[in-house]
Amino acid sequence: MNEHLPTSSSAPVAARDTRTSTAAHQDFTGLMRSEWLKVASLTSMRWLALAAVGAGALGAVAFASSAEASTTTAVLGSATLSALVIGLLTALGTTSEYATGSIRTTLAVAPRRGLALLAKAALSALLGVVLSVLGSVAGLAATSAMHPDGWIEAGTVVRAVVAAAIYVAVVAVFCLLLGTLLRGVALTTASVIALVLLLPGMTGGVRVGDVFLSDYLLSEAGPGLVLQTSFGTDAWVQVATVSVWMALASAAAAARLGYSDA
Repeated sequence: MNEHLPTSSSAPVAARDTRTSTAAHQDFTGLMRSEWLKVASLTSMRWLALAAVGAGALGAVAFASSAEASTTTAVLGSATLSALVIGLLTALGTTSEYATGSIRTTLAVAPRRGLALLAKAALSALLGVVLSVLGSVAGLAATSAMHPDGWIEAGTVVRAVVAAAIYVAVVAVFCLLLGTLLRGVALTTASVIALVLLLPGMTGGVRVGDVFLSDYLLSEAGPGLVLQTSFGTDAWVQVATVSVWMALASAAAAARLGYSDA
């Protein structure tokens, strides 16, 4: 009559299996924590984070030394260099997982690959915002000595810093998606540098109708939003451009991650 009841030896095994199954499949918060531990545990990532803040300060100083310097252009200079370094940080963080094979462990505890990619993107965006703001503040502090009289205007600088942080966060996520799509360290690094630094200059003189081809690049539309003083037609075009780039990158990376082996 008791043949279907669990024995004393099978009950602990069943409980242990249940605990293992629950621990193995992490939720979004757990995945975010895991991604943060990966980034924080790597010395190279910590140095890149410091370099991103330093690059932001250097970019602000460089742009502030121009003849048409303003708090907005200083913040733009900070965002331009910060975006490059932070983009490399997120791209290298992703491609290193494929290079070492640790991506298999990540996907083993996160069978919902879309959720794992979302956690990576959320952490990349958060890092982009924090490092961009730190770089902008450091840059403005450094440039205030160059322009002691009325250099920082509170309303203008807050808007510019927020816009720059959003742009850098977008670049960070885009480079993460690029790394997920390309997977190779060298190819992804070259692509990030081309996206942020080379393409704007190469396409700057190419016209498409009444506009330049470079206006439709992510690395031009994003900084354009930093310079906007009012949210008019130009700003909406830039928002649409950024949205299209992000949608295409998200779809391509999700498809690659979901339908190909790690």
